[in-house]
Amino acid sequence: MQPYDLSAPANNEIVMKILEAAKQAAKTGKTVLWDEFYKK
Repeated sequence: MQPYDLSAPANNEIVMKILEAAKQAAKTGKTVLWDEFYKK
């Protein structure tokens, strides 16, 4: 399996992060900044 196949774990993790950020944005009505939402 290639690292970024549609069913690859790495790709699924990115998609889940996008969906979580979208839910937060919808809940607050504000733009979610990726680096602040997912602090390293």
